[in-house]
Amino acid sequence: MIEELNPEEKSNLIKEILELQEGLKALIQRTESVKNDHDQMQSGNQILQTYINNLMSSDVLSSANGSKKEG
Repeated sequence: MIEELNPEEKSNLIKEILELQEGLKALIQRTESVKNDHDQMQSGNQILQTYINNLMSSDVLSSANGSKKEG
C-alpha cells in the first residue's frame, strides 16, 4: 500500500505520523503529571484523615475524662 504512494503523499503521511507521535508523547506526559498530582493529593488526604481521626479520638477521650471528673 505505502509503495503505491507518490513521494509527496509519502512525505505527507510521514509528517502526519510524526505529528501524531508528538501528540501522543504530550498526552503521556500529561497523564504522568496528573497521576503524580493524584498520588500527592491522596497522600495528603491520608495525612489529613489521620489528623482528623486523632483529633476526634482526643476529643472523645477529653469528653470522657471531663464527665468522670464531674461525677
